[in-house]
Amino acid sequence: MNGKILCITIVILMFLGSYGAVGTHVNNDTETNKINFSANHSTGLIEPSGWRSKAASDDMSGLSDPPSSWDWRDEGDNFPPVRNQKNCGSCWAFATVGPLECNLWIDGITDDLSEQWLVSCNKDGYSCNGGWWAHDYHAGKPGYCGGTGAVYEDDFPYSATNGHCSGSYVHRYILKDTNGDGSGWAYIGNKYSVPTPDKIKKAIYNYGPISVAVAVDTPFHDYKGGIFQGTGYSSVNHGVTLVGYKDTPGENNEGYWILRNSWGNWGESGYMRIAYGANRVGYAAAYIDGYESLVTTDQVFKIEVESVTNSNMDDIDTSFDIFRGGVKPEWYFDIRVKQGENGDWKYFHLENKYSSDSDNSGFWIWDWKSAHTWNNINKVFMVDIENEVIYYEIRLCDDDVVEGGDLAGDDCADISSASGGGEDDNIRWSDNEGAIYSGSYNVKEKTEETIVANGNDDGGSGDQNDAKLTFTVSDTYDPSLYRPKIGIDPYGTINFGEVNEDKTKDTTLTITNSASNDPVFSNEDLKWKASVESGSNWITVVPSNEQSVPAGDSDTLTVRISTSSLDGSRSGNGYSGKIKIESENAANQKTYNIDVKVTVTKSKSRSIISNAFLFEFLQMLKTHFFPIFSELDLNL
Repeated sequence: MNGKILCITIVILMFLGSYGAVGTHVNNDTETNKINFSANHSTGLIEPSGWRSKAASDDMSGLSDPPSSWDWRDEGDNFPPVRNQKNCGSCWAFATVGPLECNLWIDGITDDLSEQWLVSCNKDGYSCNGGWWAHDYHAGKPGYCGGTGAVYEDDFPYSATNGHCSGSYVHRYILKDTNGDGSGWAYIGNKYSVPTPDKIKKAIYNYGPISVAVAVDTPFHDYKGGIFQGTGYSSVNHGVTLVGYKDTPGENNEGYWILRNSWGNWGESGYMRIAYGANRVGYAAAYIDGYESLVTTDQVFKIEVESVTNSNMDDIDTSFDIFRGGVKPEWYFDIRVKQGENGDWKYFHLENKYSSDSDNSGFWIWDWKSAHTWNNINKVFMVDIENEVIYYEIRLCDDDVVEGGDLAGDDCADISSASGGGEDDNIRWSDNEGAIYSGSYNVKEKTEETIVANGNDDGGSGDQNDAKLTFTVSDTYDPSLYRPKIGIDPYGTINFGEVNEDKTKDTTLTITNSASNDPVFSNEDLKWKASVESGSNWITVVPSNEQSVPAGDSDTLTVRISTSSLDGSRSGNGYSGKIKIESENAANQKTYNIDVKVTVTKSKSRSIISNAFLFEFLQMLKTHFFPIFSELDLNL
C-alpha cells in the first residue's frame, strides 16, 4: 500500500510542477553582477602578465648578515595592528601598505595609511576583484584623481568596496631610493622563482617587513596555530606581509616565517608561523628601501625673522658701565603666540646673538651707536591651527643687562613699535608696548605677510626706538583641502536585470561627503541633488530635492523603476535610462551621469487548482491508466 501511495504522490507532484504551486505567483526577478567572496577570509592577488619585464630586482648582496631569528614586533611597542580586508579581494593593497606602515613604525611614527585609496584610485584596474603590488602609487605614479604617495586612513577610510576616487587627497609619504638602485622598492632575488630564505631574511632584517605572495588553500584558510607545514599547493592567490623569521635547523624546512595576514583575528592573533617554502610563500617578495614625508604637518604658523638692525641709536648711558667691562650686548628674542583672543599664550625664548664683527670690539655703548644685523630666525611656532586668528608679539632683549641699570626691568630694551614705548624698567609681557611688534594674523585671509616694524623715538629717557625689525609670517593652512567632496557608492551602471511586467524594483546608492575635517573652521556641507533625464519616466529617485551632507557623513539615494510605466513594454525588451547626480559645491566632480538598465520579462500566472478539477483528474487516471487507483477511496 505504501508503494502505491508513493506512486500517486509522484504523479501528483509532476502534475503540480507543470502548473506551479497552488495559490502562488512566480517573480522571475534576478540580481546581476554580484561577486561572492568569503565573508571573512578573502584573497585577491592576481599575477599580471609581463610584470617581470618591468620589475627592478635586488640580489641582496652587500647587506648585513641577518641573525638566526628576528621579529620586528619585539623591537618596540605599538606595532601596527593586523588589519581586516573583509569581503573584498584587496589583499594586494594591504600587503602594499603594510611594509610602509611598519617602516614608519620603526622610525617612531604610528600613522595609519589608507588601503582604500589604492583600491579606488589606481589606474591599473585593481579592485575588490583582485590586484597586484601597488608600490608604484607610493613612489611617483599618480592615481586616478592625481597625486602620488600614501594617504592617511582618516582621509580615505577603508570600506571593503571598490568605492569612488572622489577628488584630491593629501599625500603624506612617498617611497625614496636610499640604496642607489633608482627605485624606492624592488623585488628580492630571482624574479622567476621564490627567493632563497637567506635573501628574504636579509631583506626583512635590513629593510623591514616585506610584501610576499602565498598560495591559499583550505588547510591554510583553516589554520588555528602552530607551524604550518604546507600542502604542496602552488597557485599563488594571496598577498601578505612577512615581519620576521626563525631558523630551526633540522625541522620545519630549516625554519619558519612570521606571516602577518589581513583577515583580522585569524590564526595566531592575525599571524601565522609558516615553514620556509610552504605553499610557495615568498613568491614575488618585494621590499621598500626608504620613504620621505611629503607634508611636515597639517597646519603651521611660522615667523621668519630676516633682520634686526640698530642704526644710529640713542646713548643708553653717557658713562662707562664698569660692571659689564666692555661686553657687547647679547640679544635674544622673546616671542609669544596664542590662538584666538581668549587663547592661552605660548612663550618662546630664542637665542639670537649679534653677528660677528671683529672690527667693532670695545665698550658696549659704542656698539649701540653702530649698525648691526643679527642672525636670522626661521621657526614654526604653532602646529595644528584651530582658530581663525593668531595673535603674536615679538620682543628684543639683552642677556647681559646689569641689575639696576637702565635696562634692568625685564632685561628687554624699549624698542617698542607702540607710540611712546615705555620706561625700560617697566617692560613686561602684560604691557604690549614692550614689544617691538604686536599684531595678529588671519589664516583664512592670508598665506604670507612681510612686515617691517620701526621703533618710535619720542626722545624719552632710555628709549632705543631706532631699531628696525623685518620679518615674515606665514601658514600652511589650505582651505581648499577641506571643501566638500562627493563620493557615490556603488558608482557605475545600475543594472536591474530581469524584472516582470507591471512590477517595481528598488536599489540604493550611498552619497558621501568625504571631505577631511577642517581644523580651523566649520566644514561646509555638501549640497547634492538627484534627477531623472527626460524620457525616463519609468525611473524615480528618492529624495529628489536638494540634500545637505556634513563632512564625513552620508545620505541614501533610492533609485526605483516601474516596468508598468514603460511605453510599449514587451517581454524580452531591454530598456535604458539615466539619472543625474549634481553638486554645486563639490571640490571634485560636480555632475555624475549614471545609466539605468532593465530587461522586462513576462510573468507566469499560476491558477489555483480546485478540488473538483483534482477529483476529475484522478478519476481519469483511475479509469484509463493506473488500476491501482481502483483500490483507493477518492471521496474528497
